[in-house]
Amino acid sequence: MRQLLIAALGALTLLVPLPATAQTSLTAYDAVREALVAVWDELPLSVRNATLVDSTPAGFGQFDRRAGKSFKPDEAVTVYAELYGYGVTPRADGGYVRELSADLALVDGSGAVRANQIGFWSRSEVFEHRPLEMHLSFSATLSSFPPGDYTLRFTVHDTQADEQTSFDVPIALVAAQ
Repeated sequence: MRQLLIAALGALTLLVPLPATAQTSLTAYDAVREALVAVWDELPLSVRNATLVDSTPAGFGQFDRRAGKSFKPDEAVTVYAELYGYGVTPRADGGYVRELSADLALVDGSGAVRANQIGFWSRSEVFEHRPLEMHLSFSATLSSFPPGDYTLRFTVHDTQADEQTSFDVPIALVAAQ
């Protein structure tokens, strides 16, 4: 019986995985990240999780979602969105460059464009390592427009991949009290 128990414990040690070394874990991480980059390169420029927020987000996924969509005159409208599938260009001296811009159109309830600002936002950034996760944060004050239902239409341009995508965020402007 004792020999059977020792044999069973010996077999069990073969089935229980040993703790991974840091290098093994990092090698596995690098392989998974390389596969993720390959998928990323096939993604079209896309936006997810576009939402109104209470204040400027601290980072990717770090925001306080706004409870409603109504804004008073002179109240800043802040939008959070996550951008996927953007291109980067490798630099000759190493690293990567990401270049993006965005336009903003204010569309009223009937579908008419009430205001349009081309180049509302732009950014060119250099990275040592290939970037993936990215959040956008846009803020505007719409005090010169009458109360009503509107749509903020953002068009994001990726100059590295020569692509663009648009997303809409509904808002309501209310009269001052």
